[in-house]
Parts: sequence; structure tokens; C-alpha cells
Amino acid sequence: MQDAGSGYYFIIPYNDSTKYLGIAGGSKDNNAAVELWDSSGDNRRWKLEETMAPAELGTYELESVGKAAMSIDLEHDNSDNGTWLVTWASR
Repeated sequence: MQDAGSGYYFIIPYNDSTKYLGIAGGSKDNNAAVELWDSSGDNRRWKLEETMAPAELGTYELESVGKAAMSIDLEHDNSDNGTWLVTWASR
């Protein structure tokens, strides 16, 4: 992770520091793809927030700073290898 200011971070892969994790096309729709891109922008800035639900204490949510607050989610709540990451409206 790389500091992006105001409590947000850029998430970059360990093997290519020129790429940033972001929401495809800056979409604010649920189930938008999460992608790597070679520029930093608002839809590539993320805040790590602890989930406050009692049953989920100790878990965290990645929330974007883009046009709409979007979180990263597992497609179809699947945790199998190769599962796609998608976006979901926060709160």
C-alpha cells in the first residue's frame, strides 16, 4: 500500500509498482469489476475500515473514495481460488 493522503491508500501489486487497484471505468454500480490500471485517480484510492458488526469484529472493508463509496466484495460471496472481486455500495 502507498499513502494517498487523507487516510486513503493506493493498493499496488508487489510485482509491479506502476499499477493501481481500482474500479473499472470508475463505475458506481454494484458488481463492477476491480482491475489494475497504470494511473492513480480517485477510483483507485482506498480506505481500510474495520467492520463494526459484532459478528464481524476484526474484519475490514476496503472503501473507495470515488464518485460513490464502493467496497470490494467477493463475487457471489464465493471464497474459492480464482473468485472475482467486484464492487458493492458501502453502507
